[in-house]
Amino acid sequence: MAKKRSTKRRAWNKGIALGQKDAFTPNQVKRIRQALARRGGSGLRDLALFSVAIDTMLRGPELLDLTWIAVSDKKRTDYIFPSRRARSSRPMTVRQLSRLLKVWIAEAGLNPKKYGHESLRRTKALHILNGTGDIETVRALLGHMKIESTARYLRIAKQSDPIAVARAFDI
Repeated sequence: MAKKRSTKRRAWNKGIALGQKDAFTPNQVKRIRQALARRGGSGLRDLALFSVAIDTMLRGPELLDLTWIAVSDKKRTDYIFPSRRARSSRPMTVRQLSRLLKVWIAEAGLNPKKYGHESLRRTKALHILNGTGDIETVRALLGHMKIESTARYLRIAKQSDPIAVARAFDI
């Protein structure tokens, strides 16, 4: 029985950066907002989407499932960020959000490969953590159950050994 010769295929993810994407710095957020504002009326929806994503720290699907509540000519089932498909009553998809985000990032002169839709959520959380140092508050804002999950999500280095820290300080 002859063995089948295996041909070497290129891995689907070779050369692709996988894993967590970076958060935006406040300066980068400002640059993206300015790029969207320069578009005028056509960039208003994108500017609103970007700002709501940064400020609410919602996950992609939660963000896109937001509906109108107190606007007179809209129904409760009308999505704030609807799909662009004709006559669609569905929300924008996370994939559409990711595509838009790549365009926004490129317009701001940043590298789109370094950021993803989770960067929107991670940005304000890191900013709050850096400003306050209170990981418990950030954990609550992100809706995580454990501080360890928040630390891993935000890529915070593991805590040092308490005994080693205590020995380092002599009184």
